[in-house]
Amino acid sequence: MVRRRLVAAVPGLAGVIVVAFLLNRVLPGDPAAYFAGPAATKQAIEEIRVKLGLDRSWPEQFVRYRGDLVRGDLGRSITTGQPVLTDLTTRLPASLELTISGLMFAVAVALPLGVL
Repeated sequence: MVRRRLVAAVPGLAGVIVVAFLLNRVLPGDPAAYFAGPAATKQAIEEIRVKLGLDRSWPEQFVRYRGDLVRGDLGRSITTGQPVLTDLTTRLPASLELTISGLMFAVAVALPLGVL
């Protein structure tokens, strides 16, 4: 039963990976220019584009993207410049605390109202 569900989840997971990749590529703005900053030269932007692999074709980028995901490398955050995994691990405890607090509040309100 579990194996069948896991096998059925594979196409959905593949679809999510493809959509996430495509959304990152078609959104307006240049990630290399963002990383380089507003005062960057064209040469600096091009160096960052090469470093990020944005100078390659989309199929090559997708294969690299998929390989990075398999290895657990989620890349670097555009806003902080740190690895995404680091950002997730530092922010996850606060997110969990907020989620659990919200759930407890919802149950504390909904249970008496449901009984009433």
